[in-house]
Amino acid sequence: EYVELGVGNEVPNKTNPEIYNNGLVTVAENSVVPCNMRVGKNVCIIGKTPPDDYPNSYLASGETLIKVGE
Repeated sequence: EYVELGVGNEVPNKTNPEIYNNGLVTVAENSVVPCNMRVGKNVCIIGKTPPDDYPNSYLASGETLIKVGE
């Protein structure tokens, strides 16, 4: 089981395009991405994320997913 990072088209990050660009995928310290997920380019993930946060097991390029304080 694995997580595939940086897949798909190059799309600017919707929240911080000046930081998350050039295909960068950022997964913050102590964050969790479920197995068998695919994550697009220019994505930021913070926190423990459940499979429901990944439609069709994919988080599209340019997205920011923050799960802090839940």
